Order: sequence, then structure tokens, then C-alpha cells
Amino acid sequence: MKTAGLHDLAWRSRPRWRAWALLAACALAAGGVLGWAQHRVDQRLQLLVDRRPAPASAPSMPTAAADPLAGIDKAGLERVEGELRMLNRDWPGLLAAIVPQDRHTRLLSLDVNPASGNVIVTGRAPGHAAVSTYVMELNNSSLIQEVRLLRIEGLGGGTVFEVSAQWR
Repeated sequence: MKTAGLHDLAWRSRPRWRAWALLAACALAAGGVLGWAQHRVDQRLQLLVDRRPAPASAPSMPTAAADPLAGIDKAGLERVEGELRMLNRDWPGLLAAIVPQDRHTRLLSLDVNPASGNVIVTGRAPGHAAVSTYVMELNNSSLIQEVRLLRIEGLGGGTVFEVSAQWR
């Protein structure tokens, strides 16, 4: 086998103009492809703009304000008034009356029916005496009447109770 001579390994100046010409041709080709793609996108956009329907003119506002309740029948009006009465009840007062004064008595759930005024409270207290104290607090409230102890269970960490009341 023949070994390469030193003259084969020597650096020789090769014509660089071919490399620069190839690079310029590739750049021109890439620019042409990108320009063509941009032209196609512009054509599609113009086609979509041309197909879009013309916006209708905005409807003019009536000069005289119409009665907002004109289209509601009497039954619908009564339902709306009932809903407004339920929303305008004394919710902060109810919550203040229901929250126990004893910091060891905890409320677990509160079910309020604003239409009927029925309130069901489920809670946990350290013992039966704390439950009785809580029921007496509810009885003394001015917003709550007809307080009834529905359920009381002594469990391993305290007493679970359920109270029903009527919200005035």
C-alpha cells in the first residue's frame, strides 16, 4: 500500500468564488420561495376580505325610553318581585344570628330556603350543654323563630347536631 506524500496533505488555495456563488444562489432561491409564499398568503387574505359580508348599520336607539316591564305578564312580574324580595332579605343579619358565640361550637352546613324562610343548621359542639346553649342563643335572636333541635349525636370527638328554624 502506498502512503500519501506530504505534497498531498499540503494546503492549497481553492477557488472561493464557487462557494460564494453557490451561497448567493441559495439565498436568492430561499428569498424567492419566501416571497412566493407571502404572495399566496396575501391573495388568500384578500379573498377572505372580499367574501366577508358588509356590516349592517347599527340600529338606531329609540328616542323615548320604553317601559322595561311592558312585555312581562302579571305572573312573570310577581315572580320577579318574589326573587327580588328573596335577594333583599337581611342575609348579614341571618348569618350574624346563626354564628355561635361559643368558639368551640362549629357550623358544618347551612341550608337556607329564602322563599319559605326555612333554615337548617348542622354543627359540631364539644358536648350536649354547648348544643343547648347554642339552641337558646338561636331562640333569643330577633330574626329567627320556631327553633327545633332535630338531631343530636354524641360522637368520638364531640356532639353533632342539627337545628331547624324559621327566618322572619
